[in-house]
Amino acid sequence: MEQEFIRWLQEHVLQSHCAQNQRDSVLLGIGDDGAVLRGGSGKRVHVADAIVDQVHFDLSENDLVQIGHKALAINLSDIAAMGAIAETALVTMVLPRSMSLEDAKQLFVGIAKLASRYDVAIVGGDTVRHDGPLMINVAATGWLDPEFKSSDGWRMNGACAGDVLVVTGPLGGSLSGHHIRFTPRLELAQAIQERVQIHAATDISDSLSIDLGHLLRQSNFGAVLECDRIPVSESAVQRAKVSGISSIDHALQDGEDFELLLSLSKEDLATLKDDVSFEFDLFPIGLVVEEHAGRIVDHQSGETIDQKGYQH
Repeated sequence: MEQEFIRWLQEHVLQSHCAQNQRDSVLLGIGDDGAVLRGGSGKRVHVADAIVDQVHFDLSENDLVQIGHKALAINLSDIAAMGAIAETALVTMVLPRSMSLEDAKQLFVGIAKLASRYDVAIVGGDTVRHDGPLMINVAATGWLDPEFKSSDGWRMNGACAGDVLVVTGPLGGSLSGHHIRFTPRLELAQAIQERVQIHAATDISDSLSIDLGHLLRQSNFGAVLECDRIPVSESAVQRAKVSGISSIDHALQDGEDFELLLSLSKEDLATLKDDVSFEFDLFPIGLVVEEHAGRIVDHQSGETIDQKGYQH
């Protein structure tokens, strides 16, 4: 439903009086990981995301500090996926009436610790109590350095035939704890922006297969994956022992990994690999191809890979 709703919004907004092309400051609107606006001395990325009890976390099981951490981290992951430097955040907490003042403080501790790590200024927000579940919404901004190799930011729609598809870390089994304790890839994104161009990017939230599918459809290309090269987390290996699903399928379908998925030229990937000052791991998993538009094909079997994952 989420992607169908986004498509409807794109059509509706473009046809309405608030069309994004009627404001010169809007460089990129609905449909990507974030919006890009021109303002002042540079360009800003704006993102917003919410988490809800029993959808994105379990209040009865997860630590309040970790829940606060996730609320900001998912937004910073989107900032990273746009190739930007995190800057500010607005935080709105909708608290169940059963929560105490001390509980609210613990939620904010998780937010504040992560904000401090990445020099993000918490500039406002709102707090509301109600009879429903805990919800936290964050709206964050990021800054695009004009000296970056991709100074307009990274998009989903720029993949080129022949590009290498790369992920930034192990995938699968995220519900074993990674989904609420992960580290957004801001430092890695900035390191890449200082060195090479990225043609297309997104973060892996719904799943590798679903998010790659979004990127391919927006770029109007297909992909061939070498599934045996996909980095699989130890959690995915352990889940496979009891789920009856292979660890590779967990890596393709589990979601909430919050690693980055990047499309870049073979030459630029070689530049990063050869740069001894670039201290991050990158995992090539396949190629962008002109055939199979919107589809993902397994290199070994030639079969189409189902695009499954976490739907919310």
